[in-house]
Amino acid sequence: MTNRRISSRWGIPSLRRWATETADARLLAVFRIVYALVGLEFIGTALLAQNLLWKYDSLEQADGVASLLVVVCLLLCIAVGFGGRIVTALHFASVIWLRNILPAVHLDFLFYQLTAFCLVFTTPNVAWSIDRALRRRFGSAKTPPPRAWPLYLLGTVVGAWLFSAGWSKAVDPLWRNGWGVYYALSQPWATAPGAKILLTSPLLLEFADVVVTLMDLLWLPL
Repeated sequence: MTNRRISSRWGIPSLRRWATETADARLLAVFRIVYALVGLEFIGTALLAQNLLWKYDSLEQADGVASLLVVVCLLLCIAVGFGGRIVTALHFASVIWLRNILPAVHLDFLFYQLTAFCLVFTTPNVAWSIDRALRRRFGSAKTPPPRAWPLYLLGTVVGAWLFSAGWSKAVDPLWRNGWGVYYALSQPWATAPGAKILLTSPLLLEFADVVVTLMDLLWLPL
């Protein structure tokens, strides 16, 4: 059975279509700008906490701060759409370097790293960018339309990641008995001002556990 027949029978886009489908240039520009702003917020937090991440006035701290400032410059280039894939590739390499020199990385940094990897294969500077303005100013050849497959790849990997987390919750007795959210919100660094109402209601805790588990499980199908 050919790929086209499978697609027409089950309503699944063919692999060829996924590889050749174009992305909306303006939406991709919004994605690029939002990613850069989130990255700047993340790096800014690391800069403020540099004395906690590395020993004060040490060579490791100087190396770490210099690396963070390099990432800031690259994120600014990504935000304004300058440098194309050279900048996104350098940015991904710098993120890998940061992962090696940071004392510890959390799940949000792994998502950040995954997005940086997929950004290398996109063409995010087609709209709302300095690169586009320079091409129009000097009459350069048009850039081919951006492909959508890197975004599909990002969504699929993130979906599989969250689905595995949801499956782990579904088989974990702690979450199945309605105590997963309770222990998660009981941690000092995760306590929110309005969490006391939730922590004192067993019914709301069980409902929250079911909602969180279902949200994780439904990421991959969606």
